[in-house]
Amino acid sequence: TVLTTHTDAFRQEVGKEIHESAEQARETNRKLFIALRILQVISWMVLAISLLAAYQMLVGRVVFDRKTPKSLSFRLAKPHKLVVPLEATLHHMLNLAADLPKITTRENNATRWFVGLGMSRKGLGTSMNSVFFYPGTSPVQRMFVGNYVTTAIDVVPRSGGQFASTTNGSDSEPLSKPVPELEDPALSVAGDHRLVRIELQPGQQVGFRLADLVAWTEQIVMKSRYTTHIGASLLKLGSFCTVAEGAEWDERVKGSGQSGYIVLRSEGVMVSKSQIGTSTPVSNLLAWDDSQEFALDQRLHPLKVWINEPSVVTQSTAGAVLLDEGSPGNWPLIARIGNLFRYFLLPI
Repeated sequence: TVLTTHTDAFRQEVGKEIHESAEQARETNRKLFIALRILQVISWMVLAISLLAAYQMLVGRVVFDRKTPKSLSFRLAKPHKLVVPLEATLHHMLNLAADLPKITTRENNATRWFVGLGMSRKGLGTSMNSVFFYPGTSPVQRMFVGNYVTTAIDVVPRSGGQFASTTNGSDSEPLSKPVPELEDPALSVAGDHRLVRIELQPGQQVGFRLADLVAWTEQIVMKSRYTTHIGASLLKLGSFCTVAEGAEWDERVKGSGQSGYIVLRSEGVMVSKSQIGTSTPVSNLLAWDDSQEFALDQRLHPLKVWINEPSVVTQSTAGAVLLDEGSPGNWPLIARIGNLFRYFLLPI
């Protein structure tokens, strides 16, 4: 009798464990089935968005082609002001003390420069002083290109500091080769690279690629925006674009409303200003007025449209786009494959 009782209890215990295991397996399968259904729905959504993005790309290539009857031009921003030529100077060695505002909020009316850590710098006050300036503006992209963390350099303006060489129309050769004073903080680049200093007036907005940005002054406001406009992909900017804007005048802030600077690094010594109707590969674009209009110059073909990259045509105002004529193109195969996936995943 005792043995029978123990056997029945053992059977009940084993049966209970089997039942609980079966219930757990059934619950796991149910959750797995729900997860697979959710993944299926997401996959169909991604496919639909990809097809829509591909269609958007094809329509954009046709609509913005300047040879198409009644073709249109595109811009990435709403017109904020009249498109104006960019005021830029070209340097092999850039004196940070030249042409600074005379009145600022800092001691001795100093202007603070923010310089990428990868830049070669020398002079007084250029020892490393790491800061996070606009940490919320395109953080991931800036981490990849190396200007998320910068060093701050406070520079006191001085009189007579005209060390800038200028670009003259389409000829970008320096008119002079300035050498900063020994104690002036300065930036330099090696080889055929050049530093292009662009002056921004209050409210003026300039587009560029983050990989080219090496320095800027505190009078500049960095803004990032998300866009699914096909023009952003055609200009190789991606879905997140960064724009530099000259800080507006504020009566509560001493010295506000003055021009600021951004400094871009060119690939070659030839940096020129565009003319109306200039056709150039996208890789040559260095900086442009944010309201600048572009059209496309390309060879349309039902199949080659996925491989051939269009050139862009400047439409708005002469001098509103800076061209880096020494910028090399990407390796064709890798670039074309990357573009193909980029077009299909445009809104993602």
